[in-house]
Amino acid sequence: MINDLDTPADMWKCVDDTSISETVEKGCDSNLQRVVDDLSRQWSNEGFQLNEFKCKELRNSFTNNNLTFNPILLNGKPLEEVTSAKLLGLNISSDLRWNVHVLELGKKASCRLYFLRQLKRSQVKTEELVLFYITCIRSILEYACPVFHRALPSYLSEDLERLQNRALWIIYPGLSYNQTLEFSGLATLFKEREDISSKLFNEVILLPKEKSG
Repeated sequence: MINDLDTPADMWKCVDDTSISETVEKGCDSNLQRVVDDLSRQWSNEGFQLNEFKCKELRNSFTNNNLTFNPILLNGKPLEEVTSAKLLGLNISSDLRWNVHVLELGKKASCRLYFLRQLKRSQVKTEELVLFYITCIRSILEYACPVFHRALPSYLSEDLERLQNRALWIIYPGLSYNQTLEFSGLATLFKEREDISSKLFNEVILLPKEKSG
């Protein structure tokens, strides 16, 4: 139902999630209101109505002057302007920093550490605890990491590293972080993100050569 949506703005579609964006040059006006009106009309032709309460507006600006734009209206009501929004599992902030995203990752991972402690108290085997950590906790810390890894300042990278340290200390109490890494056979989160990112970017670089070959 969304495959035939068409708009002059940049658009990303995934299942029932659709995002649009535009770049407004200095001194120019935004065209997003016309785009939203047109998309709303297309949805209406399909028998649907966009919910203005579930649609958000996120503005990114790095100028010293506060730019003023009219609020975007949907169904006659202004969209809520937010400083961060979740897009396919990533928390995108208006300043394009990753503090909010790392904070949300920390909350989610910390909740799952509770289950790791319960498994430890139930005397689950060490190798199975490590497997639980990899599949249920570390996986969320690595999700979509090529998007943000190279943009993480050291203090945010260290915040993520402490989460893995906490998890491994539960599995191997009393040992240092380096010792837990050695016993578990795991790498640091930084190295893991670096490897995942490098692999993806190398595949992207090599893809045109493979096609031409």
